[in-house]
Amino acid sequence: MEPLLITLSHGSRRPGAARGSRALTSAAAARCATTGVSAFLELATPSLPEVARVLPAGTPAVVVPLLFSAAHHANVDVPAAVAAARDAGLQARATHGLGFGSETAGVLRDVVNSEAPAGADLALYSVGSSHADANAQVRGLAAELGALTGRNASLVTATNGPDPAERLAELAAAAGPRGLHLVPLFVTSGLLLDRLVRALPRVQDATGVTVTRSGPLATRLADVVADRFRSALIYA
Repeated sequence: MEPLLITLSHGSRRPGAARGSRALTSAAAARCATTGVSAFLELATPSLPEVARVLPAGTPAVVVPLLFSAAHHANVDVPAAVAAARDAGLQARATHGLGFGSETAGVLRDVVNSEAPAGADLALYSVGSSHADANAQVRGLAAELGALTGRNASLVTATNGPDPAERLAELAAAAGPRGLHLVPLFVTSGLLLDRLVRALPRVQDATGVTVTRSGPLATRLADVVADRFRSALIYA
């Protein structure tokens, strides 16, 4: 039996946020000619154990966490969810998450090349982490994005750093007439992203600088997720 592709997202309180995760799951599953199912760690349903309980016992599945950082959720919550799903009868194997590597950098490069105004500086917006290693990795991703696109690229975090709207205003002021383009490192929409998007008009009014933005990455990550699935089958 061909393994299912199950994506495992964090989840969000934002109504409709799960649509982006489900669209990504469907797109990645189509690339792998398999069935895709979306599950969530919290704040949305179904959970991974709930998915396992409605499938026939012994169903094989590859679980791809839709997480960029290898921090608490990836190291604690994902293994716990996979273990509970196995206890419920799912033959689950988990892959690495999306990560901050060259694949993610390539997706972001394509977003910038297709959506950012010519010459605009870039603000990569991520959730942030209490783990120093994770923060260093996402700073490295911002630097790589700048190198790939030939632009000034800086990091803005929603948590564990300066106020994101204030940080964005600083970057906008530094960009001046070049303008600033916000690049969210988010799989789908969510409250943290909404909050900064709502602040963009205030940033523009305060600085006189044009600030544009891209949306969540969603289905642009389909090739990355499909690669995780295929690699799990090869190295099983």
